[in-house]
Amino acid sequence: IKLSRIVSVRGFTQVKWPFVLLSVPIIDWLPLYTKSDFFNDLIAGLTVFVLLIPQGMAYSVLAGLPPVYGLYTATIPVIIYAILGTSRQISMGPMAITSLLLGTTVISMGYKENTNEYIQAALNITMLCGLLLFFLGTCRLGVIANFLSYSVLTGFMTASALLIALSQLKYILGLTVPRFTYSHQTIIYILSHLNDINTNALAIGLTAWILLYLVKIWKKRNKN
Repeated sequence: IKLSRIVSVRGFTQVKWPFVLLSVPIIDWLPLYTKSDFFNDLIAGLTVFVLLIPQGMAYSVLAGLPPVYGLYTATIPVIIYAILGTSRQISMGPMAITSLLLGTTVISMGYKENTNEYIQAALNITMLCGLLLFFLGTCRLGVIANFLSYSVLTGFMTASALLIALSQLKYILGLTVPRFTYSHQTIIYILSHLNDINTNALAIGLTAWILLYLVKIWKKRNKN
């Protein structure tokens, strides 16, 4: 088997190295890219941009970092995945559960939020995770995910939803809740400070939740 072969695709002649194609898929699909693909990607990019920018900033605050780091995670991973990624449908960017895990991990190490040491520790953890994921992707070890059972995935998603809801409860109630290691500590703290609830924040939060719920029902009834 030769290490390289010459292929002509729509007028493009290039040398393809098999092991390079496995690590850099853009070399394979870029010559097939058309103007129609570009306009479709442009519309998709603008749509995601409107959502991802504020979402990234919110997730950054969730991790205890300045909002600007959310902008970094909303842009740089997308550019890298465009070069190294293999799926055109996957959504790249920060996630609520990873932000919570990052913040909890750094807090457990003894660092206080909004300090240079806290930010540096978060960046170091992020870099280590990135290098580990790059290694796994290069070795094509994503197949390991196939061994995760449905019950494990369901439990993870359910627990993630509960943790995210609990972490946002303080904003709806207008309380200043410290970051705890365990969820029950957060619940006990909130229950012991119910007298300090900000009624204005609670009214705005409940109104927004009711509106979202009504829109969800309306969409279901008018789906067709």
